[in-house]
Amino acid sequence: MSKDDASTGAKSFKVGRDVISSPVVNIEQVKAHLGLLHAFKVLRTAVKEASLAESTVSAVAERLDEGKRWSWFVGLAVERFQRWVEALPRAGGPDVLDAAAWMERYMPPTDVLMVWHTYLLNPVWYSEDCSRIDLLSRLRLKDRLLYIAMNAHDLTSYEPPPERRQAWEQQTSTPFDPIVAMYREVRHNMECPFCERDISAPMLTLDDKGYLQPKFEMQCKLCTRLINKENLGIAKFVRDLARDHKDPEMKAKHDYGVYLAGTFISLKEKEDTYAADRIKTAILASPKIKKDGSDDKLSDAQKRQRMIKDISSFDELKDIAVTQLRRGPRKRAYRILSAYTDDRPFSINLEGAVMRQSSFIDKMDDFGWTQPGYFDDPKDEVVLHRAISRYHGFLDLLSRFPSAFMVPTLDIDLVWHTHQLTGSTYLWHCIQYVGRYVDHDDKVDDSTLTESFDLTCLAWKQHFKIPYTYCGCPSPDEKPPGKTIGDHLSRFTKSFRQKAPSTALVPVHRADAHSATHPSDHNRIGLRPSGMRAIVHKRRLEEMTKRRERDAKLVKAGKLDKDTYERGEGHDYPFLWPVPLYAPPAVACSSVPVGVPTSYGLSGGAYNRVAYLRLFAVPQLAEQTAETEADVVVGATEGAVEETRAYLPLSGLLRAAIPRRL
Repeated sequence: MSKDDASTGAKSFKVGRDVISSPVVNIEQVKAHLGLLHAFKVLRTAVKEASLAESTVSAVAERLDEGKRWSWFVGLAVERFQRWVEALPRAGGPDVLDAAAWMERYMPPTDVLMVWHTYLLNPVWYSEDCSRIDLLSRLRLKDRLLYIAMNAHDLTSYEPPPERRQAWEQQTSTPFDPIVAMYREVRHNMECPFCERDISAPMLTLDDKGYLQPKFEMQCKLCTRLINKENLGIAKFVRDLARDHKDPEMKAKHDYGVYLAGTFISLKEKEDTYAADRIKTAILASPKIKKDGSDDKLSDAQKRQRMIKDISSFDELKDIAVTQLRRGPRKRAYRILSAYTDDRPFSINLEGAVMRQSSFIDKMDDFGWTQPGYFDDPKDEVVLHRAISRYHGFLDLLSRFPSAFMVPTLDIDLVWHTHQLTGSTYLWHCIQYVGRYVDHDDKVDDSTLTESFDLTCLAWKQHFKIPYTYCGCPSPDEKPPGKTIGDHLSRFTKSFRQKAPSTALVPVHRADAHSATHPSDHNRIGLRPSGMRAIVHKRRLEEMTKRRERDAKLVKAGKLDKDTYERGEGHDYPFLWPVPLYAPPAVACSSVPVGVPTSYGLSGGAYNRVAYLRLFAVPQLAEQTAETEADVVVGATEGAVEETRAYLPLSGLLRAAIPRRL
């Protein structure tokens, strides 16, 4: 940061080697985003309070508890989102309109905006889908969602013009009002994965076999085969696999649709066809697939039919992908397969992603930030100015620590989300200022978040000379036993160290601003502690308790602000509590790392271990760790391992990750 204005935020922003004269996100965009979150919160409350006694789906819907009712509603919203996308004009077509005219003609209801918002918060998947899938190219709309938020005023009371309401109902066969739509029976249209005939499935059934229910299953009336989410996902995978990526005619017809999901965007390339080609070729080389579907004389349909017969389960598909991609990170295969869990065109499970956003919206609402007019006073706006400054500091760290994951605080995450709503502009800024595409982690396990949060706190303090958080959470020790992480970070960062602390990076001295520096956890996957995970969880709790005791002594010695310490009593330790959310059963089990997309990277924990090893000048072990995903390190000397274990800081989580014996 540079050229601070103590009353607001920075006047210019240093990210990596660049000094940016204006922020990548402005105050009006952040306020508009908060307005969107307010509308989503109001909608969720309305759904939970609505009576379904007179509904055409009442026999099933009335049995749903509050959490499952919201999950069902989100599933309906995703269906409505898909139908809306199908009605949009093609990108670059004759119906391209300016933002105002587009909004008047195509603005969707709030529930559809909510799904679109969540989709944009997975920027790498969103960008790849828009490039790879013809239907989704219609979503290349830059910052159109933010434009709606800034110009629709209060979305909670928005009434579309009669012609817009009529057009929506004709195009989607559902009412414009999402609450009214709850009361109407909706069916999901799809292709039978076996005979490829058009069929439709109910969303809810009394025996829990509706499309939005855990046991979804139905029989095709034509071929009599049983259909479920698993074979729908396999059929989707087979369809993409059957398109010949080396055939010029096929490429001309489907463009980048000849490639598999999760293979197309690399760290620095938006269209990495070389990597996508290599991955697809490797999977097609599987003896099973080569035997069943690679005959050049067969049509695409014939190839699909032969492959779908022999790939009988998702586990079998996983074995094929993992085996054929064994020379690369295993997470790459899992990322690819995570896009093939159902028949929808989207490569992420939007139902689960929307559900995970709920906790973040609740926190913004708890601060009062989503309430209309909350930041109208310039004195209150300062909170957001500082958040914007802190976000640029976060980008600066990402640019300087390319191998590390960084965990945002809530205020930084708000601005980060807002930045992602600018669509392709966000990705361009990533390349321009950070030097790579920075994906937003949608699902992260506790241990990865724990390690990453400690690293972020220490790197921030080392680089900017000020604390990262002010919420009262005990921060990691700067000088753990043995060689300190501070010493290593100091050596690593001395060439770009701040000359003086930046006042723009310090939140305003008020309760909401300080609480908003708590680490953001909406992307957290709370797995039941068992086995090694339970041991790690216990160690983390013990470590945080010791830090808390340390801070109590610092308060007594006058070395720590008492208010900050007491603020920490008002919330749980980071990443050590369950998230009270109902998660739909079809959520894909893949983790997208913070700071870098996994289609070409390591798992979260592995990537952090590599980052630490590189920081601590053990390059041999770092590279071997990168090759083996840090699960078992082969060939490093025992001395190098012990040296590395001594360097790893804090609770021993990372020390435990490096084997004592090789």
